[in-house]
Amino acid sequence: MGGIRFIIKVCFICNLCYLVSWMLRMHEQSGDMSYLSKHAVIMGLIIAAPLNILAILWFLALLLRKRLIWKEAHPILFIFNCIILILQLGIV
Repeated sequence: MGGIRFIIKVCFICNLCYLVSWMLRMHEQSGDMSYLSKHAVIMGLIIAAPLNILAILWFLALLLRKRLIWKEAHPILFIFNCIILILQLGIV
């Protein structure tokens, strides 16, 4: 169970980077933040969606097999990751 909790937290960080990169695309960037914005764009736009899909599928598989307890697996982060995945896939 520790593995899925770690992956959910990593997905949360990548999703925060996705939101930062989305905001950076909406506004002009200054040169002093370029190092941070490059990493946010890579983690947010390239890594976040595939990792999010894998983590959600793994999470749901563990829940269905009853090897994972909902309350012990960061349900708020899971729900946040699902909402961000919907935004990433452009379903909304």
